[in-house]
Parts: sequence; structure tokens; C-alpha cells
Amino acid sequence: MSPDYLDASAPGPGSTSRFALDPDLERTLEVLARSHGDTRPIEIHELKSRPARRDSRFAGRCSLSAAGMVVQWGVVVKRTAPRRAAELRTVYEVVRRALESGSDLPQAPRVVIGRPREGWIAIEAWPGIMMANEPDGTRRAGHAARVARLLANLERSLHARRLWPGRRWTAGDEARRLAEVWERADEPVPRWTGGLVQRLLHARSGMVPSHRDLNAEQVIVDPRAADPEADGRHWIDWDQAALAPAGLDLGNFLAHERLSALVDGTGGVEFESLRWVALASYLEGGGHASLFELVAWEAAACLRLAGLALQRAHGDDGIERNPAWLAAPAARRSEAEVLRRAAEGVFTAARATA
Repeated sequence: MSPDYLDASAPGPGSTSRFALDPDLERTLEVLARSHGDTRPIEIHELKSRPARRDSRFAGRCSLSAAGMVVQWGVVVKRTAPRRAAELRTVYEVVRRALESGSDLPQAPRVVIGRPREGWIAIEAWPGIMMANEPDGTRRAGHAARVARLLANLERSLHARRLWPGRRWTAGDEARRLAEVWERADEPVPRWTGGLVQRLLHARSGMVPSHRDLNAEQVIVDPRAADPEADGRHWIDWDQAALAPAGLDLGNFLAHERLSALVDGTGGVEFESLRWVALASYLEGGGHASLFELVAWEAAACLRLAGLALQRAHGDDGIERNPAWLAAPAARRSEAEVLRRAAEGVFTAARATA
């Protein structure tokens, strides 16, 4: 889970980092501040740091609540290589136009200002909290149902598909990625993985507009919303958006929810309830993937997350945001084993009833 946004490991209010703002960006933030009647100094918080001078920072106003960091207004500044910055600006602009072409679809934040030649863009920060920080299990299940229905709507939208970025991510690409993750973890993939990959390669649901990195940290919600199933349209971190197999996004989302339940200790019963609510919402909404395909994608995502946990158990993590994540390799190995067993269990059960 690696969104370029505020998370539990980000510095809290009052921990403003030293960072010189571009003059045009500073003027843009001053306009935003005035529009919100905010006369206080702008806060700047470092969010993520990666190798090769890639990082992201939040600039604007946020506060701390029982549900974690609450964004009031601001932008997320992404710094990367000039070519990648130009690509990201184009992707966000294209995705935003595509999503505006249909009704009841997810929304993408706008690019507020960009300087690709200087290696950065600034993206609107949605107000609210990450769904991952929602402490109420019932509300979180409601948000999950909403996310699943929005995915079904997106897959069915012919206008969005026509306008979507032309990049393609196939089942073969996902299979190669899975193999690379386990190879880097220096562990053999489970023997039954071949059968899973073959099922994914022969899926018949086709390619659809996809987020490709969807999880609860990418969904921004209003903690005060009366109806959680009417919330959850604000999605972030569309960097990897592409045409991808139907069901990939929901499978990935559910695998991350399983991992979250494991890490937070919220219990399998609560997760299973959320899982079936989300699956039912997607299928009732007319999503293109079958139940078996959804479960297969969930199993693949669980395996990938297991491989990543094994990498971190070896101290191999390319994102510098939470050193505590690397402090307990035994816990990472335990997470990997639970995820591996879960992947095998859901796939075996689905195959038996398919």
C-alpha cells in the first residue's frame, strides 16, 4: 500500500518540514487559503521518500482527529524525473476528463499546477480522511460497497473506456509482476500458482478502465457523512491508470482489506462481511468480471502482498516512510504466511464451485 498522500506515518500538524516552495505554487496556495478564509501559515509535510530523488509532500491545511489525519484543503506535490512528471500530468488530465464523461463514476483530483521540466506536479488534495482510517467497521463496509459499485459503473462506461489512457496492463503483465516479487523475496512461488495464472490468462471479461493500485488508502471519505454508501467517490493516486482485466481492481482492493484486518487485528469475521458486501455490490452493479474471476484476482493480489511482506522481512523496502514496518521481520513473515494461505483457500474454494 503506497499512495502519495497523508497516512498514519506522515508527520502531524505542527511538524512542518523545511521545503522551499516554487513561487507560482506558493501563489496558488495563497489563493486556495483565501478561498477557505485561512490566514495561517501554510503547512508542509513530507509524505513519502523514494530513491532517485522521488518524493511527495502535502502543502495546505490538515488536522488530527480520532480517525487520523484530516485534510481540510491543499495539494500533494509529487517530485520525480521530468519525463515521468510530464507523463503523470497527462495521465491525470486524461483520467479526469474520462471520469467526467459518465454518471456515478469515481472522481480524480485535478492537476493544480505543474512544472514537468523541473520534475514536479501539484495535485488537488481531496478534503476528508482515507477510508483506511475509518475506525467503524459498519461504515467501512458501507464505503467498500460503494467502491465496488463505482468500479462496476466504471467498467460499464463506454465513454470512459473510449477516453481512458491508452496504456494496457494484461494478465500476463500481472503474472510477470507476481513472479518478480517472489523472486526478489528469494522465495519460490507456491506450487498451485501456475493454475491461478492460467485461470487469469484465460479470463473472458475483457479489458476495462482501471485504477490499478486501488486500496482503502486511495479512497477519501467524509468522516461526518450520514450515509457511507453515498460517499467514497474521491479517489487518489491514479498514477498507474490503464486498461486492465475486469476484476483486477476489486481483487486488489479486497486483498489489501484482508491485510489491513490482519495488521489491525480487527478479526476475520468483520473482513468476511465487508468482502461479501463488496462482491455482491459489484455483481449487482453489472461489473464485467464473474465471481470466480474476482476471487482469482483477489488470490493473485494476496500472493503479491505476501511476496512483498517477505521482501520487507529481509529489510528490502523501496519506500522510506515507516521504519517500524521493518523492525519486526518475524511479523512480516507471519503476515506473508497468512496471506499465502488465504490466497490458496479462496482460490481453491472458488475453483471447486466454478
